[in-house]
Amino acid sequence: MKQKKSKITNEQLTRHSKNLYPIIEPVITTSGFRLVEISFVRENEVNYLRITILHPDHPITLDDCELISRKVDKELDSKGNIPFSYLLEVQSPGTDNELMDESRHVFTLKDLGLVIKS
Repeated sequence: MKQKKSKITNEQLTRHSKNLYPIIEPVITTSGFRLVEISFVRENEVNYLRITILHPDHPITLDDCELISRKVDKELDSKGNIPFSYLLEVQSPGTDNELMDESRHVFTLKDLGLVIKS
């Protein structure tokens, strides 16, 4: 957790999360993962920077989350772009709502010339 104290609004949290995409996304993609979402949320007076990732070949593991967390934390520390305290969390979308590449959900009915996307 960064040690900068400041009261921050939800609007400011949202703005900061959008500004972090160009910093965080290259770190994730060069590590072989896909960035799904970046969000700041405030829970019990604590700001959480939550990063959701996917891997094209396997479910996300705890080791994956740790790897990305360390790399992102290092990059954010070097940029110094977040002027308030936060906890960094890296997560997968979960098994129930695991995001899949679109190609896994496209079925072609050649005889009818239809493409169905779910």
